[in-house]
Amino acid sequence: MALLTERAKENMSRDDLDNFFLNESAVAYEIEHGKAVKRGRWEFPVLLIVANARDHRSRKRFSSIVIVNTGHNEWAVDKLP
Repeated sequence: MALLTERAKENMSRDDLDNFFLNESAVAYEIEHGKAVKRGRWEFPVLLIVANARDHRSRKRFSSIVIVNTGHNEWAVDKLP
């Protein structure tokens, strides 16, 4: 939670955040090279490999993560996959 911006926290409920971090069954992930969206804001493509507990199959989930400079050389997550 400490690494999330206020904007990221506002866009997800506490239950959504808990489900993302505790119940997401990502067994692997891949983060590609990011690109500057604008000054102090970078977006990185993310591929999550998610396991399905019911049929024991995995599926690919494509998304992105956005990191922003919050000042004083500190960075925070502004958008989760």
